[in-house]
Amino acid sequence: MSNRFFLGRFEVRPDERRVVAEGADVVLGGRAFDLLLCLIEHRERFVSKDELLERVWPGLVVEENNITVQVSALRKLLGAQAVVNVSGRGYKLGVAVTEGVSTVLPAPAMPGAPPQEASALTLPDQPSLAVLPFENLSGDPQQEYFIDGVVDDIITALSRVRTFFVIARSSSFTYKGRAVNVKQVGRELGVRYVLEGSFRRIDTHVRVVGQLVDAETGRHIWAGRIDADVQDIFDLQDRLTESVVGAIEPSLRRAEIERARAKPTTSLRAYDLCLRAMVHFTPLATRAGNEEGMGYLKQAIALDPGYSYAKSMCARMQGWRKSQSWADDAGIREGIRLAEEALQDHRDDPDTLANAAMSLSWLARRHDEALHAIERALVLNPNSAWVAHAAGWIRMYVGQAAAAIAHFQRAIRLSPLDPLTSAFMTGLAAAYRRVGRFDDALSAGLRSLREAPDNHTTHRVVISCLVELGRLDEARVAAQRLLALSPGLTVSKCRALQVWSEPEYIDRYLATLGLAGIPE
Repeated sequence: MSNRFFLGRFEVRPDERRVVAEGADVVLGGRAFDLLLCLIEHRERFVSKDELLERVWPGLVVEENNITVQVSALRKLLGAQAVVNVSGRGYKLGVAVTEGVSTVLPAPAMPGAPPQEASALTLPDQPSLAVLPFENLSGDPQQEYFIDGVVDDIITALSRVRTFFVIARSSSFTYKGRAVNVKQVGRELGVRYVLEGSFRRIDTHVRVVGQLVDAETGRHIWAGRIDADVQDIFDLQDRLTESVVGAIEPSLRRAEIERARAKPTTSLRAYDLCLRAMVHFTPLATRAGNEEGMGYLKQAIALDPGYSYAKSMCARMQGWRKSQSWADDAGIREGIRLAEEALQDHRDDPDTLANAAMSLSWLARRHDEALHAIERALVLNPNSAWVAHAAGWIRMYVGQAAAAIAHFQRAIRLSPLDPLTSAFMTGLAAAYRRVGRFDDALSAGLRSLREAPDNHTTHRVVISCLVELGRLDEARVAAQRLLALSPGLTVSKCRALQVWSEPEYIDRYLATLGLAGIPE
C-alpha cells in the first residue's frame, strides 16, 4: 500500500497510523483505523464481515456488532455516506480515494473553530478535568454501551459542580480504544486533571477502579476501587463522584455534592433503554435511526412514566425531525406534550431543562418559557456543551445573536474534539449570519457540512450566505444539492420551519433561498 491516501479533506498515512485534516491530526481509534485501511485496500469491492473481523480482530472471537461500532466512528468522521453497508455483501467505501504525496497545508483558522494546536487551549481559572472512557474488563463487548453510559453520568455529575470546568463527554470519548498519555490529553483538552479507570461486570457484580491524575506532572491525586451490585449502579456513580470531588476540592460545600447526586430514574431497565437511545440522539442520525431512538425512549417512559429526561429526549428528537422536514402534526403535538410534562415534573436536571426548552422553541415557538428553562439549566450546569448549544439557538431565536455566538463558542471550548462539532458550527453559522458576518457564517457552515453533509438546516444557511455574498452561481449549485436531499422542498415549506421572533429577518432569509432556485 502507498503511504498516502486522500479521502476528500482527509489524508490517511498507514505507515504512521495517522489521519490528518487541514494540517492537524484527527483522533481515530486503533480498531477504526484498521477497518478504514482494510476498506481502502479493497475499495473496488464490498468487504465481508468475516474479512473485517479477521483483519481488525485477528485471532479473537468477538461479536459482529463490534464492526458496527467502528463503522459508526468512521461515518462520524468522514460523513454519513462514507461507508456503505449492503446486507449479505458487506461494507464498502462510499467516498473517492486517491493516492499520492501529501500536499495538504494547514487551513487558516475559522472564527469560532476549536484551536488546532493543543497549546492554544489555556487552563481555566477553576479546577478543570476530563473523564476518559473506562476500559471494559468484562470480556463482553455487549457491555460497552452500558459502561459508556455509566461514565457519561459520572461526567454529568462532576460537571454540575459549579466550581469545576469539565470537558464534555463527546470530546473525552474521542480517546476511546487508544493508549493515551495523560499529559497529552491535558494539553489537547486544556485541563489540569484526568480521571481514567476500568469497569468489570460479572453477572450482577460491578467493580470500578479509578485514578485521578494531575495532567501537568503525571502525579496520582487519588486512586480507589469501588464494588457494587448492578442494581446499585447509581450509588456507585455517587461514590466515585464524591471521591473525585473530595480529592480535587475537599472544601466544596455539601450542597454542591448533593446537587450532583440527582438521579433521573430508579428503573435500571428504563435507564438501559435511554442509553440505547443516546446512540441516535445526534444531528448525524438518519431518519430510521431517529425512529429507533424514539422507540427506545417510549419504552423507557412506559416503564417509568415519571422519567422526565427520557421525555425531554423524545421531545427533542421530534424537534430534530421538524428541522429536517420529517415531522408530521401528530409528532409535533407529542413533542410539545412531552416537553411540557418534563418541565412540570423535573426542574432540577439541566439536560432535561435544555432538551425541553429547545423543543418548546422548535415545535411551539414558546420562546419565553424556553428562555426561562435554559437560564436555569445554565446555572445548574455551566459545564454542559449541549446546554450551551441549546442556549445559543434559543437566544438566537429571540434576536440575541451576540449572546448566541458566545454560547456556541463556549460549547466548542467545553468540547474541543467533539465528533458532533458540526452541530455547534451550524448554530455558529446561523448566528454569524444573523449579525451580517456572512463570510464567517459561510466558513462555519461549510465546515459543518464536511462533517454532516445531510443536515438540511446547514445547507439552508450556506445557500443564504452565498446569495448575500453575491455568489449566485455557487448558491444555485448548493440549492440543487439541498433539493436532491429533500425533493419537493419549497420556500413555503421552509417558512413553516422558521421559529425566529423577527418576521422581517425571516422574509429576507427566505428571499435568498428563492433567489438561489428553491421553488416558491
